[in-house]
Amino acid sequence: MTLLKRIARKRRELQRRRPLKKVVFVSYGGFGNNSGGHIAGFARALYWQGYAVAVCARDGLVDAYAHGPAPYEFFTVQDLVDHPQAVIGFDGAFEPKQTLLISWTARKIARRAVIQVSRACKIPYLVHFEDNEDHLAQMRLGSESDGDDDGGDSAADRDIAKQRSLIREAAGATVIEDRLREMLPAELPALWLEPGVDTDLFCTPLAPRRRATLLRGAGVPEGAKVIVYPGNIHRANAQEMAELYRALRQVRERGRDLVLIKTGKDDVAMADILGFAPEDHGVISLGQVDRPFLIDLLKCADLFVQPGAPGAFNDFRLPSKLPELLAIGRPIILPATNVGLRLSHGVEALLLKDGSAAEIAGLIEAALADPMLADALSRNARAFARRTYRWDRQGKKLAAFLKQIQRARAQWPDA
Repeated sequence: MTLLKRIARKRRELQRRRPLKKVVFVSYGGFGNNSGGHIAGFARALYWQGYAVAVCARDGLVDAYAHGPAPYEFFTVQDLVDHPQAVIGFDGAFEPKQTLLISWTARKIARRAVIQVSRACKIPYLVHFEDNEDHLAQMRLGSESDGDDDGGDSAADRDIAKQRSLIREAAGATVIEDRLREMLPAELPALWLEPGVDTDLFCTPLAPRRRATLLRGAGVPEGAKVIVYPGNIHRANAQEMAELYRALRQVRERGRDLVLIKTGKDDVAMADILGFAPEDHGVISLGQVDRPFLIDLLKCADLFVQPGAPGAFNDFRLPSKLPELLAIGRPIILPATNVGLRLSHGVEALLLKDGSAAEIAGLIEAALADPMLADALSRNARAFARRTYRWDRQGKKLAAFLKQIQRARAQWPDA
């Protein structure tokens, strides 16, 4: 019997033994973003453990393979809303009591779809949290009304209330950072569920010739040191990114030939915050790039910086890029919170206490000035990623949590 046939037989045996057969992930974002990568990893892990799995994302299906092969099925969120029985019955069997939805965050797009389908089809659901959603709702919406008259309540208040309603009806929750459990009802089953990372992919070095080609194509001066920052700029992290840009300018003004290559969208006009144009001080913005290109670009970096400081935003999240950056193995500067609390300053990383431009600039100089320190930081960061961010281990944790919820609920609810 071939390996594939043995695997297929094992999956069928696992399916026969469990009351829960099917898991449908519903994402607030697209297939190609970092959250989409986390979903893809867990979807693959559950598929290989015998579950029938589907992933629904916000945008079209073009990026469905952005994070590698998809043995699971995939749909748009709108398709799920418009044709719930067809999507839930993707394997030829519409079995609500043997199906579980996972709302990937409590944000509006995923939340609305999950609540509608859950109530219409009587399917239980979990909620996955990546951030302090109360804090983000206040930052996104402030105190401005969204046009509805709710007795004076702000749009932020209403958004928070809807998130809490989602939680009240949930069968359980998973959180990307352990402290997020503080935001949940004590009686709600909850699991600390970190992502994995393909360490073989990210730890494989880039050929020097390819690196030179990519840097030349990006417009990096020959001999310059390079920081690569992959990610969007939005209201929640704009001030942190401003400190990074100011730090870059300070280091360059001291005579260091240093550039920062940034990918992703900018929803905030950084020049208005900074008082200067970032591109005039060493920032090269490439915008949105395809993932294979991004992975090679990350490998071009001499070091990484995740700006920020402890506080209501960073204490309750794990920046999705960090597992991959740690796996690549470069000196990394990041806040002394979330994953930074598990890293030793000067061993696996250089840790920020206040996240100021002066502090960031000083740590950049320290990493670039000491090759022995840089080498040790690189090796230790990669070793930490290999130990911590393993898809097989995290997938098994999720599967065990699903079984725990099944035991806690003698049977799936009828309403």
